[in-house]
Amino acid sequence: MGFVGSDLWKLRQKWGQGLTLWPGVTVIAMNKDGKIWMGKRADNGGWSIVGGFFEMSDSAESCARREVKEELGLGIEELEMIGIITDPKLTYIKYPNGDEVQSPSYVFVAVLKDGTPHQDDEHTDYKWVEIEEVLHQIGKGSMYTTTAMEMYENWLETEEFQIK
Repeated sequence: MGFVGSDLWKLRQKWGQGLTLWPGVTVIAMNKDGKIWMGKRADNGGWSIVGGFFEMSDSAESCARREVKEELGLGIEELEMIGIITDPKLTYIKYPNGDEVQSPSYVFVAVLKDGTPHQDDEHTDYKWVEIEEVLHQIGKGSMYTTTAMEMYENWLETEEFQIK
């Protein structure tokens, strides 16, 4: 769907650009070969993993499933929440248009159903990368990707829920 028309966009029409608390998800979406999907963002040209804001009817799980479907056009075979990013230093965003949001993010690992990802309006390109390549691919606007991948590496070692 993108931002225009979303519940957060509708709130912005009434609230303006002031600081808003709005949760989201970050999803490490991988194919059955263990490669992670990364998209080149249309807004800033940086590479990132799947993510987005809740809609009013979303649970964390339904938001993760919806974001993967919107951004990749694929369903999820396995989905596990591995942590949550809550630190305001990591979750505060000020957009170029002046909008401010603090967005705690639920972090998931998803194994995708077979298929070819589609191109959405939020990304200009995509690629599949090995886990160790993800952090080398990211650019500006990638705090969620960086933090989620660090959490994922810790989770793989400890199998403990991660909180940042």
